[in-house]
Amino acid sequence: MIPELPATMSAEILLKENAELRMRVACLEERCRELEEKVGKNSQNSSKPPSSDGYQKPCKNSNSPDHSDDLSADKGTDPSDEKPNPKSLRQSSGNKAGGKKGHQGTCLKQVDIPDYIEYLPVKECNKCQASLLDSEPVKYIERQVFEPGRPGEFEVTAHRAEVKICTCGCRNQAEFPEGVTAAAQYGSATQAMAVYLNQYHFLPFKRVSEYFNTLYKMSVSAGTVANFVARTYENLVLLKRLFVTPCGNRLLPEPMKRVCGPRALCTGYTLCGMNNGRSTTCLKSEVVRPWTRWAYC
Repeated sequence: MIPELPATMSAEILLKENAELRMRVACLEERCRELEEKVGKNSQNSSKPPSSDGYQKPCKNSNSPDHSDDLSADKGTDPSDEKPNPKSLRQSSGNKAGGKKGHQGTCLKQVDIPDYIEYLPVKECNKCQASLLDSEPVKYIERQVFEPGRPGEFEVTAHRAEVKICTCGCRNQAEFPEGVTAAAQYGSATQAMAVYLNQYHFLPFKRVSEYFNTLYKMSVSAGTVANFVARTYENLVLLKRLFVTPCGNRLLPEPMKRVCGPRALCTGYTLCGMNNGRSTTCLKSEVVRPWTRWAYC
C-alpha cells in the first residue's frame, strides 16, 4: 500500500502544482491571443496589401467583425446593407481534369513524302549469326525526324529499318540511330536551337514557338520547348556526374590540372551554373539548372 503523506506536505504539493498549472494556462492564453491577432489581420487593420485578403475581404464599413454592429448603429445603416465578402460563383462540374472524351488532340504526324530517306539494313541474324544480306525484308519500320531547313520550310528525314526473318525463325529488325525513338519527332538541331533561344536570348516558350512557326512553318508548341529545356538539364546533370567522382575529385589529366588548377573543370564543354547572386562565389558554384544564366569553365 502507498503510505499516506502528512496533511501539511500534501497541501504544499497541491499548492505547487496549482501554481505551475496557472503559469502554464497563462502562457497558453498569451499564445492563443497572438495567434488570433495574426489570423485576424487584414488589409484594413494592418499593413498587409489588399491582394492578401483573397476571398475573405472585410467589409468597407468595418475594421473587425466585433465592431460591425456598433459602426452600423452609429451611422444609422442596416448591417444587412453592407456588401458581403466576395466569393467565387464557380461550382464544381464533377468532371475529371484533363482532356475530355472525344477531344481532338494534336501531335506531330508523319509526312507522305519525306525529303531524305535512310535505309537501315539487317546484316545478320541476332540468334544464329547467319548472313541476311541476300534475304528480302518482310517490311520496313519508318521513323521520321523533323529539322529546320531553308527559311520558310522544314526538312524531314525518314529512317526505314528493315525487318527480316531468318531460316531459324528469328525475327530481326535493324537498329535506329541514337535518339530516334518515336514515329515522328523533332531532331537534335531543333532541340538545340529552341534551348539556345530560350536560355541564351531569354525568349519565352511561346515566343520560341512563334519563331519556329514563322520562320520554318514548324508547329513546335510551348510545352515542347519546355520539354527540350528539361531534357537538356537532365543531360547536363549526367554530363557533370561523368567528370566528377563521388568524392568530388575531377577526372582531369595532369597537364590540364597544371593549366587550369587542381579544382578546375575543363572538359571541352561549357558547364553552366545558376545562382541568385552575382558574386565570385556564385559564379564558381557547381549547381546545374536548366535556366542557366552564368557560364564558367
